[in-house]
Amino acid sequence: MAIACECHSLRALPHILAQHDLKMSTPEQDNPDIWSSAAHNKVPDDAWEYQTRKALNDAAYKGLDYVPYSSTMPVQPKTDEPKFMWKKKGAH
Repeated sequence: MAIACECHSLRALPHILAQHDLKMSTPEQDNPDIWSSAAHNKVPDDAWEYQTRKALNDAAYKGLDYVPYSSTMPVQPKTDEPKFMWKKKGAH
């Protein structure tokens, strides 16, 4: 015999959320993308490839940005130890 419970009904979801002072959200709202999670980080002084290309002012440095990203899954709200990659300028 199945027991009917209000908490198992999708119709009851708004009531349950209000009862616990919760808000409905989408996964996109809750989880930052790999770029925004690491955006606060600056290029480190020991990033030799970036520093070399910057000093040479070569084509990669002129046409690409060296951007931080989070390599963890799930993506954390704030990544303090990001990885960096070259990305086409204006592509973020």
